[in-house]
Amino acid sequence: YLPEKADANVFTLKAPFDVAKTKIFISYARSTAERARRVASAFGDAFDVWIDDRLLANRSFTDAIEEQLNGANVVVVVWSADAVKSDWVRAEASRARAMGKLVQIRLDHCVLPLPFDQIQRVDLSSWAVDSQAQEWRALSPNILCLG
Repeated sequence: YLPEKADANVFTLKAPFDVAKTKIFISYARSTAERARRVASAFGDAFDVWIDDRLLANRSFTDAIEEQLNGANVVVVVWSADAVKSDWVRAEASRARAMGKLVQIRLDHCVLPLPFDQIQRVDLSSWAVDSQAQEWRALSPNILCLG
């Protein structure tokens, strides 16, 4: 990403590529589905965001999830107390880490499992679904550098 200085106190991010082509996969625990949808919505139209509520009824969810995960430029893992216990979230996070696509956010003060606790994450535990909030802006450079 390239920081663009608008004035002495404000920086905006300008991507050196077309972010609309950046595909983001959202991984989350079912109990936090509503909050995960808010995360997905906060990206707006700037990115191609996939969350599993877009699964088609006629497809195997395992095949669809694997296809989307592999095709994503960025995998955003939404960690929560329930996500830490989810085999699916852990598997998706492991795959993303191995492919160099992992971006982690934390919705609560859960303790992340190994090795994910050794990787930086963005704390959204107090985020009020505001795309201008400092917490959300901290996520942007992570997305842009992988996109």
